[in-house]
Parts: sequence; structure tokens; C-alpha cells
Amino acid sequence: MEYEAALRERWDDLTSCVGEEVRNKWWAKIRDAYSETHRHYHTLEHLSLMFKFYDMYKDQLNNRCSLMYAIFFHDIVCNLNSQSNPQDSSAVFAEFSKETTFDQVNSVRDLIEATNNCIPDASVTGRFGEDDVHYFMDFDIAVLASSPEGRASTIIIIDNDKCYF
Repeated sequence: MEYEAALRERWDDLTSCVGEEVRNKWWAKIRDAYSETHRHYHTLEHLSLMFKFYDMYKDQLNNRCSLMYAIFFHDIVCNLNSQSNPQDSSAVFAEFSKETTFDQVNSVRDLIEATNNCIPDASVTGRFGEDDVHYFMDFDIAVLASSPEGRASTIIIIDNDKCYF
């Protein structure tokens, strides 16, 4: 797949301080999860699109490393019959972190679990959010701001995934 090589390179850069065996094992888990046949939206292409927006706005972010981990892990669990996918994905990240020296686990988990609610608290008051979580949420649903045709087909695809959105 065309997205896989670029994502793998990004993963290897992000996890350069992690042992090769752990890095490879977790890349395989990420790749396999986002390549599950029942997925239509929460795929490697979705991760690639999120990283496109990450690259555009990374200078505005406070904790780039945490946000990159959150992108990789935020939809790693996509159980068609569950509404706890964000919490379950967060738990998978916690498993990964036990095999690393990464010390900002809660920051990543908070970002992942924020996807359980598509409207961060700061957005409810009518102001624009400038925290990493606001950028992260925008990256995750940015495709919905595409053309009406693209947006309509994306909504159908998301509905087919039936993952908690």
C-alpha cells in the first residue's frame, strides 16, 4: 500500500530510541490493525491524512511526540460492536509504553480518549481551541471539511466502519 512505507518511516523515526524488536513488533500490530478487512475509514490512509495535517500545523503544537503517538494509536482498536474503542485504544498504547522509556503516557492517553467526545470543552464556549487536543480532533475529522461529494462518501464509509465516531 502506498501509505505504508511513509507511515513506517515516520514510525521508525518516532521510535528511534526504542529497541528494534519492540519497534518492529508494534509496527506490525499497528499496520495489521489499520489493515483489517472490516475497516473502511479507520485505515492507514486515514493515518496518512492525519499526518498530512500534523505536518501543516506542527509548529503550533506543544507536544509533537505525544500527538504523533496518539495518531498512530487512536483507532488501533475498531471493534464493530463496541463504544469503548477510544478507551481500548488508549489501553493498547499503555501496553506499548510499558516496553519503552516514554514518560508522557497520560498525555497520549488523554488525546486518544478525547476522541470519545467529538466536541472538546473549549469549543463549546464558542472560542477556537489552540491546545494540542483541538488540533488532534481537527486532524481526525478534517476529511469532513472536504467537498460535499467527498464528505458524503466519507460519511458513508465511516458508517460502514460502525466504529464509535
